[in-house]
Amino acid sequence: MRRASAIAVTGSLALFVLTVLASCAPGLMSRPLVDGIPAGLLLALVQPLAVVLAVVLYEIAACRPQDPPAGTVAEQPAPEPWWAVVR
Repeated sequence: MRRASAIAVTGSLALFVLTVLASCAPGLMSRPLVDGIPAGLLLALVQPLAVVLAVVLYEIAACRPQDPPAGTVAEQPAPEPWWAVVR
């Protein structure tokens, strides 16, 4: 799951970089792609979706337990203290 969230964050960063390209390469970003919609507008519409996807995937990965054996050890009863056993 961490790999998926890393890919989503990387994709979001790539979309941000491409959006920054709009100021550096206006000819590229004003080129129509789909039904006359410019590339810059498509990137601007897709970028918030990519950010939301990255945040959701990160939240899912952050809430999952990362060490299942540690959970089973934590559920076991605590051992007797040494002074209670020595009697």
